Amino acid sequence: MEKLIEQGNLALALEMQQAGRIIEAKSKCLGVLKASPKHPTAWNLLSFLEHQAGNGEGSIHAFREAIAVQPDFADAHFNLGNIYTFQGRPKEAAAAYRDYLTLNPNDGAAHFHLVSALLALSDWAQAVPSLRATLKLAPDHIDGWTNLGYALKMLGRYEEAVEAL
Repeated sequence: MEKLIEQGNLALALEMQQAGRIIEAKSKCLGVLKASPKHPTAWNLLSFLEHQAGNGEGSIHAFREAIAVQPDFADAHFNLGNIYTFQGRPKEAAAAYRDYLTLNPNDGAAHFHLVSALLALSDWAQAVPSLRATLKLAPDHIDGWTNLGYALKMLGRYEEAVEAL
């Protein structure tokens, strides 16, 4: 019975979020977490609510809690990477995307998110294998080819750069 109440409260919190009622949605999430502090879905939703409320650190904390409760919660790793990217923290974003890719290695979009973080760090050597993984999964990814050429150029691998472009 308690699980059904939690699910109902989370569904209600999600409806409130979608209606822009962030404070009320957050209150519902916190109620679920008070009753069940190891509820990864509630932590995940709370992280989005914190982000929407402009509380970046609260969002990061909630994603970390979701991951601590359920380390294989792939979406929480990916979303944490997105929050770090939004905050201009590419090093942390890259780490979160790598954790996600450990769980979902065939996600081409996630590889490209990792690439974006690595390029922001000017880490050309690490970007190249991630770009190749992106392009293996999404061979028509034009930005992937362009970035591969650029990264190879930055590494002084000019012939490979020309081939990529």
